Amino acid sequence: MIKVLLVTGSRALEQLQAVRPKAHADLQQLIMALPDNSIVVSGDARGPDDWSRTIAMNRYLTHVCYDRYGERVAMRYATQPSGRMRAEITDHRHWTNDAEAHTPEQWKELLLRRDRVMVHEIVKAHEEKKIEASVVALIASWSRTHGTEYTANKAEKSGLKVERLWYDP
Repeated sequence: MIKVLLVTGSRALEQLQAVRPKAHADLQQLIMALPDNSIVVSGDARGPDDWSRTIAMNRYLTHVCYDRYGERVAMRYATQPSGRMRAEITDHRHWTNDAEAHTPEQWKELLLRRDRVMVHEIVKAHEEKKIEASVVALIASWSRTHGTEYTANKAEKSGLKVERLWYDP
């Protein structure tokens, strides 16, 4: 059975040098321990989302990325180094310079909607016994947005196993 790891994490971890290396190393250890046919899923933001994509590709795992609108915008497939194929396809980021076009409340709703879509799709496949899914949540204790906790709670209430990793400044 294919193992799917949904990565959710606070962008604040990217900004604080005191905790960034530890959070990155923790995520790397989790992804490196996945079976060869695993899939890593994340959003498309700075920090843990970016880290998960890079680590998964360096590990030759498939990475699925969702943009802020809840659309699957990138599926990157990779084979083992002996297969000499490491393709990134459909790699189109929707993170353009339109930040001014959204109020903070609109941003919040966009990102929460994306998180609901990611969790829903993974839970559905998990329930259909197509995948074995789990979630890792990298939580910055000082973050004011609490989006990571929202996603972790939503996944847990939907029956997924969630591992929460807390970081303090």
